[in-house]
Amino acid sequence: VSSIKSTGFFEDNPFVASVIGACVAGTGAALLTHPVDTCKTCVQSDMVGSKWMSARASFSQLIKHEGYGSLFRGFGFRTIRICGAF
Repeated sequence: VSSIKSTGFFEDNPFVASVIGACVAGTGAALLTHPVDTCKTCVQSDMVGSKWMSARASFSQLIKHEGYGSLFRGFGFRTIRICGAF
């Protein structure tokens, strides 16, 4: 990375710099917000309210029954969508 930075690559290619910056920022944002969004989606999809009482309750239920990985289900698709919105 330092060799790319020292050559002035990003200064000469502002579009590439924008795309890479958007992907890095988008991935970071998705990593931080995706678990909360997953819990919100669980509550919204349960129209009757029989399985998911609240987003906070769905967080603990997802971890207990399906593991921590369940909080990041769909992360790749969301990250691609965010990176494409540069």
